[in-house]
Amino acid sequence: MNKKFIYCLFVLLFCISSCAKVTLKEDTVFNGIMDEPSTRYTIGPGDVIEATYYFQTEILKDDYALGLGDVFKVEFYYHPDYNRQLTVMPDGKVSLVGKNEMMVMGMKLSEVKEKIVELYSDIFREPIVTVTLVKYFQGVNQLKEAITTDSRGQSKILTVSPDGFISFPLIPKQIRVVDLSIEELTNMVLVEYEEILAHVSVSLFLAASNSHVAYIAGEVAKPNSYTISGPTTISQLLARAGVKTETADLDTVLLIRKNKDKNPEARLVDINKVFEDGDLSQDIYLKRYDIVYVPKTRISRANQFVAQYLSAMVPDFIRTGFNYTLSKRVE
Repeated sequence: MNKKFIYCLFVLLFCISSCAKVTLKEDTVFNGIMDEPSTRYTIGPGDVIEATYYFQTEILKDDYALGLGDVFKVEFYYHPDYNRQLTVMPDGKVSLVGKNEMMVMGMKLSEVKEKIVELYSDIFREPIVTVTLVKYFQGVNQLKEAITTDSRGQSKILTVSPDGFISFPLIPKQIRVVDLSIEELTNMVLVEYEEILAHVSVSLFLAASNSHVAYIAGEVAKPNSYTISGPTTISQLLARAGVKTETADLDTVLLIRKNKDKNPEARLVDINKVFEDGDLSQDIYLKRYDIVYVPKTRISRANQFVAQYLSAMVPDFIRTGFNYTLSKRVE
């Protein structure tokens, strides 16, 4: 067996939880209806997202909503000292003479004019103000420069970082995307863009799934990590990894997965009921980062096996704070 590979498995398992507890509960032996596969794909580290952008550029100036980097001119008919050419800053504001910063992002020119007249009415009696658009679609042009053009429109390929974040062009903050669906992320990104650009829409697609992996070790020909591109059960993973049916004890295959509290939890699965009896109700659908271990001999005392196995394969400096909460296997 590749000890380096096993070591990597449990380093991963340790990293999943800051204080990992491998728990074997009284119902650890799976004896129920097969899990339902999850139809909701959630994003994980290493996944590749394609963002396709759509731009609305045929807009009458009167209906134009100001966006990032746009430039407009403010002129006071009787007070030229207050005339200024203003640029919309990343926070959506502009600086006016003698006044606090004013939020203009997303406003039409007529709305900006009304607001400026209102602000300066405490200084001038019925000020006459004109607001003229000088440069527009500046944010859109910046976004176009930041992305690549292909036959489907303006698009950019983005990869989820190891810590679960993506940086989208022009959005000032990184967005944490782990455990979000594509739809949830799309809605979040649209809200972020609406705050800085009023004439842009974006669609997100999963270009490559690299985070939905399960790991398998023990009595298999190809112990490794395997991408789960669709609903996949333990028996299907065993087939892909080339289970050694002559030497493997398939009565007590060990499955370790994260529970709802992000701690690893173990259960024993009798895969012989699937292979020999065709009892698919005994199979289990795999989830992201599941670990499957196929023993060579029967695991009669699961709690002792897990503790010894982890102890042997994980170095002391990794196991520090790695507590085991185990109970007896149900016969």
